[in-house]
Parts: sequence; C-alpha cells; structure tokens
Amino acid sequence: MGSFAAETSFPRSVGLPGDHRLATDRSPPVSRRCRTRRGLGTRGFASYHGGVNVRPLLLTALIAVAPASSPDLSRLAGDWVLQFRAFPATPATQAKRGVATLTLADSVDHGRHAMMGPYSLSMGGLTRPDPCISTGGTARLVPMRRDSVRVDLRQGFNCGLWIVGVVRGDSIRGKWRQKSPAGIVAQGRFVMTRARR
Repeated sequence: MGSFAAETSFPRSVGLPGDHRLATDRSPPVSRRCRTRRGLGTRGFASYHGGVNVRPLLLTALIAVAPASSPDLSRLAGDWVLQFRAFPATPATQAKRGVATLTLADSVDHGRHAMMGPYSLSMGGLTRPDPCISTGGTARLVPMRRDSVRVDLRQGFNCGLWIVGVVRGDSIRGKWRQKSPAGIVAQGRFVMTRARR
C-alpha cells in the first residue's frame, strides 16, 4: 500500500483533482504594465486577476463633469443685417432675396447672460407659408461648437427658420433652413454683416 501511494502521487506542477493546487505552487498574480494613450497618469499597473487601473477612469470622469466654457459673444453686440438667398437656386427662387435686421445686446435670459435683441424679418418669397415664421420678435444668439453660432428666432420646435453660421471677424456666414413636420421645405445660404451707420 505504501508503494502504491508513492507511485500515484501527483507532481507538484500538476493540479490535484477538483482543481486544487498545492500551497507551495501558488504564485502571486502576474502583472503587466499599462500605458494610457494620451499620457494621462503616465504608467499604471493592471493585474491579470481582475485588477483595474482606475487612474485614467478618474481623469475621464473629471473631464466629463467639468463644465465647458462658453465662447464670449459680447463682441457681437450691435446692429446687424442678414441677407438670405436660396441654395441650390431654382428658376423660381434665383432672383429672390430675404433680409432681416437684428440688434444684439448683452442681456439676461433665464438667469444667464445671452446676446439678445429685437429683429425684423422678410424672407422675400424664399420660404413657404408657415405660421411659425414671424416678421418680428426677439432673437438670441446660441453658441454652437467652436466658432459657430445659431440665430434663434424662437419660432417653434419643429417649424420656422433654422439659421447657423460661422463667425469670421465682423461677419457670420452659414446656412438657413425652413423646417416643417414633413422635413426641410426650403433652404439656402446667408451672410450676416454689421449695419452701416
């Protein structure tokens, strides 16, 4: 019996039945070095046994929570003229022009500073009949990504005019669209320049 037990003993490098390992064969978790792509937090360690490098995760969470700074639009205060054209133009719209006047000033809207002011609008036949499009009211500049702004005429959620352009010095150039529940029914380009005194 003693010789049988000696012959059937398991090698130290092989797992025992039931996937139990000898205490002397257990090795510490193997680790590998991890490097973040952007160099945030330089180097960290992640274990093959489920360890996670939390430093990049914490930095990502802080960046996501940090409030984004809005661009300063106060330099756009003053009197402006918007000129609208259809694009692509058709024989029915190529000679038509729309125009709007707008006065912007630093105001407070719902507790926040905003560039707002009265406007007067005439699309000159470029748009289709739309109860959301009004010939006057109060407009507001809404900052978009980078140096783009939207001229919000507050005409409706899924109707009226959608006007977005890029600020270039003392002018704003971009695109306008007339929205409706059925989709875009008219569109074109516009140029917004300071009114001459």
